[in-house]
Amino acid sequence: MKKAIALVLVLVITSITLVSCSAMLEGKWKTTDDIITKELVLNDGNVGTYKALGIEQDIVWTVNGGRITVTTSVLGISTDIYKDAEYIIKGDTLTITETGGEVTVYTRVAE
Repeated sequence: MKKAIALVLVLVITSITLVSCSAMLEGKWKTTDDIITKELVLNDGNVGTYKALGIEQDIVWTVNGGRITVTTSVLGISTDIYKDAEYIIKGDTLTITETGGEVTVYTRVAE
């Protein structure tokens, strides 16, 4: 019985942690690399938008254990903007590190 209760507690804590991680990511994020401004909007329900070079695209996003995948679909063809990239949130800063080592630092935009 103690093992069953312990397992339930672990599952509940894991669920709360995953929900809170997703909730922390929700919002509007912006960065400027060189001369290109990128905007990432992560909404409730794991949908949102990604805007770069003046082109805005609908996205779907997921998180799993400190990693994020952001995918867009154009004419039925899916493209990963970020695939299984590590992310860290510190205050109003979102740092995404792609598997190849490329780092993008976003700042939360107050709405």
